This record gives sequence, structure tokens and C-alpha cells, in this order.
Amino acid sequence: MTLQEYLQGLSKLISDLVGDKLAVAKGTNPIPSVYIERQKPPKPFYPYSTTSYIGRGNYGSKELYSSFCEDTNTYNSYFNRRIRLRAAFYGKYGDNVLDTADELGARLRTAKGIELLERYMPNAGLTGVSEPSYTDELLTTDYQEFAFITIDFWVISTITDSEFYTITSGEVEGKLYTDYEQQEEPLTLTTTFEHSD
Repeated sequence: MTLQEYLQGLSKLISDLVGDKLAVAKGTNPIPSVYIERQKPPKPFYPYSTTSYIGRGNYGSKELYSSFCEDTNTYNSYFNRRIRLRAAFYGKYGDNVLDTADELGARLRTAKGIELLERYMPNAGLTGVSEPSYTDELLTTDYQEFAFITIDFWVISTITDSEFYTITSGEVEGKLYTDYEQQEEPLTLTTTFEHSD
């Protein structure tokens, strides 16, 4: 999955798990107000949520395994990685955004949360959820409240290498016995290998 797909998956998770605590998004489709940060959504109503990308790191330092894909003629290496995303909630006094952030963190660990995680972010395992953080600031005549949690997921990162040649054939000579104790006369085995350019 790409970073954008992870953020979209987290947005759907938020919508399904705590969407009833959020305002309805503007537009013809009445869905909870959840947006990906650094994009230009319409000015949302309070309370609303955003998702963003915090970072990526190693989750175990060794390569899991490697394989050759005959369909694409590439060599793939797979690694354990960690991806860290943030779910933020904005509201005004009385919207209880801190409670909403805390509830999301708890609901991610429930059976329904795990099921939705598998649906929207397949092959991303939940490894940790931070305690919610909270702040507020004065906006003209009213206060905006802000709360967020950071969520760590375990993913498998794939590195694809197509800059190599494959062995298509090679010469092998030897004897092939038809019985385990090698009493009978062996068969002659000759194989020729050639490699690609």
C-alpha cells in the first residue's frame, strides 16, 4: 500500500469507529468529517478529524525473505517496517475532542477495530497507540480544542530489483540412479543453462 492509501484507510477507520462524534462533511454524501492533512478540503464544521503521516522506521532490522517474481521478471526483498500515523480531532468547547481521541484509541483494539483494520489497511498490524494529547487556542472570539493520538502500524515493505540477469539454462553433467543403493546402472543426465542479457 502507498502512504496515501494508509491515510485513506485510517480516515475510514475513524469514520466507522467514532464518526458519530463528528460533524457531517459538506457535500452531497453525508459522511463524517474526516480529512487528510495538507490537502484542501472545504472548510469543515466542528468537530472534525484529520489524518497525517508522522514517520516510518525499522521494525526489526533483518530482511524477512526474498523471492523472484516470474510474472514481472523482478527480484523482491521484504522487510519489517513501522509506519506512524496521527489521528487529530478539532472542536470547540463542549465537543469533547479529547474523549473522542481516547475512544478511538480504545476502539482500535476491539474485535470490530481489528476487523475494520484488516478491511481498510490489509497487512498492517496495530503495534501501539499513544495516550491522547490535548491543547486549545483562542480563535477570534471562541476557543478551538485540539486532541490527537499517534498510531504505530507494523507493515511489510517491498524492495523490487529489476537490474539483474536470470539464469535460464546451464550445463550440468552427472549420473542419475534409479535405486537408492546405486546397484543398477545409472542414467546419464545432461542439462544446458543459458542466462539472459
